[in-house]
Amino acid sequence: MDNREGLSDEEINYIEKLSIKMDEVRGFLTDDMPSDFPNESLINQYKTLKGFRRIIGNIDNDLSFIGCLLIKEFLKQRHLFLSLNMALKPQGSPGLDFDERTSDGERIIGELKTTYPYKESDLGANQKSNFIKDFEKLQLNVADYKYFFVTEFKTFNIVRSKYSQYLTGISLVLLPDGLSNEEFIITYS
Repeated sequence: MDNREGLSDEEINYIEKLSIKMDEVRGFLTDDMPSDFPNESLINQYKTLKGFRRIIGNIDNDLSFIGCLLIKEFLKQRHLFLSLNMALKPQGSPGLDFDERTSDGERIIGELKTTYPYKESDLGANQKSNFIKDFEKLQLNVADYKYFFVTEFKTFNIVRSKYSQYLTGISLVLLPDGLSNEEFIITYS
């Protein structure tokens, strides 16, 4: 797919801003990053990290936005929509990550986690709490289709093996793998 094909002006705008951020990161790492960071003074180490943080901002929101574009691609393969614009809902805002109607009026809801598990074979306590809240959001809402999207293979396996009891009526999808391989889409009935 052409990167701009099927994207709204707002989605393209977001990606262009993200591209500028990535250029700034590249420039920082090549021009401003001390070549011998461990031997820099504590003050210079602090200033370096502070400058890097200023550039990357809330990178989790950026990753989540790209994840939402993957959701858009996934859903367009399976459902018909008049239009989908993933840039309308700010990243990190409350409510469902995805809540739209198909052109036939069917409601589709979804939650996205770009989380990498804190533990080797399970989620950390805070991660688990947040996941369960998202599972409950999906369970409490009436919809024709419910999806729980993850972007990490390890997270997919942990959710599949340890949290499937929360997924009745929900499809677990690993992105981007689920775009081309049905093995990474599990529907719990």
